[in-house]
Amino acid sequence: MITIIIFSSNRIKYLSELITDIKKCNFKKKNRIMIVSYNETQSNIKKIKNITKESYFSHFIEKQNLTFAEKLKKYSKMVKTKFFWHMSDDDRI
Repeated sequence: MITIIIFSSNRIKYLSELITDIKKCNFKKKNRIMIVSYNETQSNIKKIKNITKESYFSHFIEKQNLTFAEKLKKYSKMVKTKFFWHMSDDDRI
């Protein structure tokens, strides 16, 4: 079981490609994908919600101006699986 935390900053094109990659993987119910958006437009937030309807996706909107380390610390505390992996929205699997 693993949780993947994806940090995304107003780059819906890259995030969409990564989500497509993830959906091609054979994910079981116990794995989780957490998308953390910051500096995101409202239209992109709607697009993210539309492409992440599967139950293993969770979408969080970060309104504070946190450093990468602060975001990683904050959201890694929410992980309930034994392992987690953090990615940027422009990474690919």
